[in-house]
Amino acid sequence: TYSSDWYGDDEKMDGGWSLERIDCNNHSWQADNWQASMDESGGTPGRENSISGINPDVISPRLLAYDLINSNTIDLFFSEYLELSQALMLENFSLDQGMGHPDSVVELENEKFALRLNFPQDFEHNIQYQLLFSDQLVDLAGNSIEENGFEFLIADLPQVGDLVINEVLFNPYPGGADYIELL
Repeated sequence: TYSSDWYGDDEKMDGGWSLERIDCNNHSWQADNWQASMDESGGTPGRENSISGINPDVISPRLLAYDLINSNTIDLFFSEYLELSQALMLENFSLDQGMGHPDSVVELENEKFALRLNFPQDFEHNIQYQLLFSDQLVDLAGNSIEENGFEFLIADLPQVGDLVINEVLFNPYPGGADYIELL
């Protein structure tokens, strides 16, 4: 995928100019490796790109977010594409508390940079889990993932009486602060 925002030039974004890759050895598909052509013809088909240069991907991929889909499935959202043959290997993900490796890892088709991990057992409530990533998890340039994992917990739903509003100050003296005291 690409975006017209990658042009970096409002006039050229309106049409007639090619997007060119700055560093043809950088296969990361990151926006900062693309720019509007500088060639007066608007593009350089069959010739070296007019903006050709050295622009390696040195940024490690990061986990941006996760979503617990159901009792044994978690979606992971990364900052950039991962090298897919490694990203789909079950051994590159490990969940503690005796859960082990996922049963399956699939790329989410309708999401950029996202994977779905299915585990053989259900996650238990009120247990702190740690999902660890192997250092084999890399982006398209070979940069290892920035963090080696993350922790999550599925808490029980609150019950009546678990949360009490004890005091409310909604009209403080000048210079004071509004507040709610919760127990």
